[in-house]
Parts: sequence; structure tokens; C-alpha cells
Amino acid sequence: MSTEMDVAKALVRTALAKGYRVVIWDGFSETDDGLRDMLYLMPPGEVPDAVLEDALGRTEEDSIYLTTPDGKHLGTLWLIWGNDPSGEELVADMTSTDAARDVVNDVNRSFGFEVYE
Repeated sequence: MSTEMDVAKALVRTALAKGYRVVIWDGFSETDDGLRDMLYLMPPGEVPDAVLEDALGRTEEDSIYLTTPDGKHLGTLWLIWGNDPSGEELVADMTSTDAARDVVNDVNRSFGFEVYE
């Protein structure tokens, strides 16, 4: 059975495999040192589980921003943790762009979840 973390890691890895730059934001505006708590990942990077597990799921929500390697915004995935342990409801919302939909649908297919048209 899948977990929310399995689905979250698959979203990031699928986006990177498609050539998107991925920015993960944990929902807080700033950390104690005054910096935004964001992780920037460039394609086609291999990202160890430990890095993703540290960046994802530490708060009740995360945002995953998809951009081109030069920074053009392509879409955002809004993750809400705790709705369904299987991860099927992890993506609570997303921008209605081809990039966001393609990433979510590829991951949903791989886990046997609903696909969005």
C-alpha cells in the first residue's frame, strides 16, 4: 500500500524526469534565520529519499512549484497532509496547466488513483 510520502516523492521525481525545475515550499513564510524554507531541485537530478523526506511533510501543507530550468512558472501543486494515508488525496489543488496535470496524472496512474482530464 502506498503512503502520502511515496506519492509526494513520486510527484517530485516525475516532474524532474520531465525536465522541470522543482521548488518545494513547506508553507511557512520564513525560518528562524529569516530565510524562506525552500528546496530547489534541477532536472534531471537524482534526489535521495532522505533529502525529500526532510523537505516534504514537515508541516500540514507543502507547495511544489514547477518551472522551466530558467525559472518560467509552469504550475503549482498544493499538498495537504493527513487527508488519506494512501496519498490518493494528497494533491488538494493544482493550477490548471498541462505541466501540473501531466505530472499529477502520471503519478496517479502509477498508483492506480483517479486521473484528471
